[in-house]
Amino acid sequence: MEILSWEVFEKYLHLPSPTILNMGGNKGVQVGFNPTIRNLFLRIPIDPNSSVPPSPYSELKIDISETDSGSFLEISIMAEHLYREFHRFAGIVTEDFELPGQTALGAFELAIRRWLELTSRIELLSAEKQLGLQGELTLLRALLKTYGVQAIKAWTGRNPLLAQRHDFRLGNMDIEVKSTRSTRRQHVIHGLEQLQPSTGHTLYLLSLRFEDAGLAGGKSLDDEIEEIRFILGDNSVERSDFENRLLSSGYLDKDADHYQDKLIFADDPVLAMVDEHLPRITKSMLEATLQSETAGRIGDVSYRIDIDGIGARQGSELFSQVLGKLKLEV
Repeated sequence: MEILSWEVFEKYLHLPSPTILNMGGNKGVQVGFNPTIRNLFLRIPIDPNSSVPPSPYSELKIDISETDSGSFLEISIMAEHLYREFHRFAGIVTEDFELPGQTALGAFELAIRRWLELTSRIELLSAEKQLGLQGELTLLRALLKTYGVQAIKAWTGRNPLLAQRHDFRLGNMDIEVKSTRSTRRQHVIHGLEQLQPSTGHTLYLLSLRFEDAGLAGGKSLDDEIEEIRFILGDNSVERSDFENRLLSSGYLDKDADHYQDKLIFADDPVLAMVDEHLPRITKSMLEATLQSETAGRIGDVSYRIDIDGIGARQGSELFSQVLGKLKLEV
């Protein structure tokens, strides 16, 4: 099937009178231009009883056009810098309309879907989620090196079988890992439960402050994952557990090339007990201030805390009292 070329059609854009030409094929698809309003359009024969929804596209107008030649689905554009791209798109719609049993609206929607698929972007982890996951993996790697492969079970926050758990659980101690690239230890807290200790457990916040490695080595998110896989081996229950938790985080191996930024610690990790000295908002705090019914209507709370000067740095006696000989490094 021969489609009207852009080189031929472009000449008609400079004429003072309106133009309507055959776009190609055997089903009467037309392309035209109205110089008065600078409107370029494609017309596809359509059942006169058809209706079309309003156009969701910012540059494309969609309507039913009634002419002496019959009823048409009219797709038009007025943005002159997009005329050539519209012509290419019109050619694809014309070809699709030639398919047996294809409707005008069906041909248009099929062409739109293919263009969207062609230009669709990879759904990567956001910068915040990448950093958060890397912080968790930094602690996980240290746990695996200190306590062996069974330590994978401590990574409870990414276990899809456990609901609303803190990031890590070591006996009666829970750890919430927070990572930042800020110049201060500022962390975003998501929800009223994130800094609420579980019943019978002591909760700690592990604060990790990262910065670009430059030429200093460091580790990327992909590096962390590959090192943990090496520690766990190829065929083990622990490796399977790790992959399931990793999958629940949204990380996909096919996107590894996008997670190559190497980071180092900006300063020593800090461990802070979640108690009255740590700034936080919890459900119990709201209920103590508001009526229970009123507090129960508050949800999706996110806030930022600054814990500079709070907690114990890695290497200190207090840090070792809580985490023993465990040492975090990048």
